[in-house]
This record gives sequence, C-alpha cells and structure tokens, in this order.
Amino acid sequence: MAHRFPGLEPQTAPLLPEPETLPETDAVWMARLRAANSELAAAREAVALADAQARIDKAEERPDPSVALRVGRARNGGEQVLGVSINVPFGGDARDAAARAGAARATAARRQQDEALRLSEALAAQQLSASRAAHASWLRQAEAARRMRTAADGVARSFQLGEGSLADVLAARRMANEQELEAGLAAVDAWLLRSRLELEAGQLWAHAPRPDASGGP
Repeated sequence: MAHRFPGLEPQTAPLLPEPETLPETDAVWMARLRAANSELAAAREAVALADAQARIDKAEERPDPSVALRVGRARNGGEQVLGVSINVPFGGDARDAAARAGAARATAARRQQDEALRLSEALAAQQLSASRAAHASWLRQAEAARRMRTAADGVARSFQLGEGSLADVLAARRMANEQELEAGLAAVDAWLLRSRLELEAGQLWAHAPRPDASGGP
C-alpha cells in the first residue's frame, strides 16, 4: 500500500474514550427530560386552550343586555319623541349545554395532561436508570479486562522463564482479548445510552460551539 500510494498515510481508527458518568443529580435530569418532552408540552397547551374556551362558554351564560335609543317627531312636527328600550336576554338550554361541554373538555384535557406527565416520568426514570446501569456495567467489564490482561501477561512471563506451555499463553491471551472486546462493547452501550438521554433532555448540543455570527471562521 505504501509503495503504491506514497502520499497516503495509513490511518488508524480513533480509540473510543472512556465513558463518563452523568454529571448532576437524577432530579436535575428528570426535570430536563420533563421540560423537553414534546407530548407533555402539547398536553399542557391543550389544557390552556380548553380552559380558555371553557371560560368563554361560561361567559356566554351570563345575560348580555343591550340598550336602544329611539328619537323621532310627532306627526305635527311640534314635539320630539324619545324612546329607550332595554333588552336583557337570558341564557337558554343551548348556552348551558355549551358551558357544560366546555367544562367537560377542560377536565378531559387535564386528565390527558396527568397521563402524559405520568408516562413522561416513567420514561425519564427508565432512560436515566439505563444510562447509569450501562456505565456501571462498563466499569465492571473494564476492570475484568484489566485483570485478565494482567493475568495473561503473567502467564507469558512464566512461559519465558520455562514454566507452563505455549498453549497456556495463547489461551490466556485469547481470554484477555475476548474480555477486552466485551469491555469495548460495554463502552459503546454506555456512550449510546448517555447520548440518547442527552438528546431526549435537549442537552446533546447544549455546549457545542456556535459559528461566529460575523461570518468569520
């Protein structure tokens, strides 16, 4: 490869950094997940809209009086006539039914909001628990890999001193490599669950650098 493409440097895959534990407390993350939950936000908007409509329907029940003023002249034209009429309509069955329906819609919207809140709390707790559990699992796998590699190196040194067999060395190295692979997979799971949690909480790009507004590099 090097002699065929002299200008091409060999590339090595970047190592996955060690997973980091979640900063801050569970309560902080739960609050972030609630605030970023789109279904819960929609349910709250629906409650606000239903409450506003219920207030309008309730207001329609109250009488809406009107005053009319009439001015005219008598037939002989010598006298002016002034008339005042007051109209006070009373709410009927239709307005009462509309008010009751509006109140029922508001109650239903609040129930849906409570259900959305319950589901969001359960999902947030599940995601948070899964992320912390994945990090703990990686810690165990990484420690096991370190111990296995230390043991494999010990078997190799013993073989160099004339103890044991090459089969023992190869078996120990194979077991150490398999455990390191398990630790690597656990690290991937830990990073994946943490990134998913940060995405759901609106924190994945919260600290990402923003481009210069002046158009500079």
